[in-house]
Amino acid sequence: MKKIISILLSVLLTLGVLSPVVAFAEGEIETLNIDYSSLKVEIPDGKSTAVAGDTLSVSFKINDNTAFEGIIIDYYSPSGEESYYDYKTYDTETKTVTFSIPITKKTESGEWKIFVIAAIDADENEKAVYNSMATSETPSANLSAGNFTVEGNVPDTEPPVIDVSSLSLDKKTVAAGDKVKLSLSISDESETSAYIYLESPSNSSTRYNLTYNESVGKFECEIPVTEYMQAGTWSISGIYASDDESNQASVQNDGKGNLSAGDFIVQRSISSVYIGKINDVKYRGEAITPEPFISDGNDVLLKDRDYTLSYLNNINEGKATIIIKGINGYTGTAYTYFNIYGQPKPAPIIPTPTVKKPAKAKITKLSAGKKAFTVKWKKQSSISGYQVQYSLKKNFKSAKIKTVKKSKTKLTVKKLKKGKKYYVRVRAYKTVNGKKYYGKWSAKKAVRIK
Repeated sequence: MKKIISILLSVLLTLGVLSPVVAFAEGEIETLNIDYSSLKVEIPDGKSTAVAGDTLSVSFKINDNTAFEGIIIDYYSPSGEESYYDYKTYDTETKTVTFSIPITKKTESGEWKIFVIAAIDADENEKAVYNSMATSETPSANLSAGNFTVEGNVPDTEPPVIDVSSLSLDKKTVAAGDKVKLSLSISDESETSAYIYLESPSNSSTRYNLTYNESVGKFECEIPVTEYMQAGTWSISGIYASDDESNQASVQNDGKGNLSAGDFIVQRSISSVYIGKINDVKYRGEAITPEPFISDGNDVLLKDRDYTLSYLNNINEGKATIIIKGINGYTGTAYTYFNIYGQPKPAPIIPTPTVKKPAKAKITKLSAGKKAFTVKWKKQSSISGYQVQYSLKKNFKSAKIKTVKKSKTKLTVKKLKKGKKYYVRVRAYKTVNGKKYYGKWSAKKAVRIK
């Protein structure tokens, strides 16, 4: 334990925690000369017990032939925790050293006992005296006159209270280069630290510590918006607070808007992101709607969350257009293209020629023969042939037709019924591209067969 006290004194001196040197006559510490009868505790207003807000004065006389580098008192709290105090003043005339011990709301109630008084001089000679009423360590003495009692303080077991309704931002829509200031009320009897986790549109989280602004009575933080922050809605996934009594509190995002006051949108032009190339696509006879790969740095963008797609000229062979329109955090419009190939060529369309039909035919002579008749007609030019129609009925029902070459202008039809009357008519026709075009029938004529 002596070694521990020695190390403690050295560390406190190195860190500048102990008070400056108090000069005395030259010499060395041979004994730690403490006037135990002078050890006393003074509580304000002459009270026998201390309460929060009091500052206790603990003093005793101590002497040495050289300067003191440091003097400390180590107290045991009622629960056995150690607390070190450095002396505040030393009166060189009365040889009295005085310690000031503030009592706060966090000071544990109960009896506080001196564990050890330790000193080190300018020659780095060290001495420690232990309280025989608190430990068996030696050298020891009855130091109980330096003990004191605190009452009225109840251990702080209440967690900080996070007032979600006070959550606010100074901006809700931002771009690279802006800063978002967040403020929030958190109340607690003890000193409190707090932080939030901020969640990106792709659900990655970043921690931001909150700092208490005494002038407004709120915890605050400033969030710089960089060019690397993903566009879209950023939200708080959780708020966390802890006081110096290790009491903790948190509020998680319930997905129903309880922390939506902390949401903000980072905006970026959709034309600034990476848009992957679409390979050529074979013709399908229907609308082709490929979806390009789109990313913003390390963040993969999602259709209908970050952008929408529409298409132009995406059915037939040729260059098709994809229109990418930013939504939510992404603004503006970008374009990318792809080619459609392999559309079958349509059969050539042969225009229907304008054909002048043959003129109306004219019978020049119709004569009867033995079971036959002979018909003659006027010759026409620019035709392909003639048709001769004959029937036993005037309306040519069940008529028969004979086709005659264009070079002939008469036809003899045989094997007819003797004594019967036949009706005859003639027309010309023209064949163009395999199709026959007919002129009008001649006037019908009748003949009785011999």
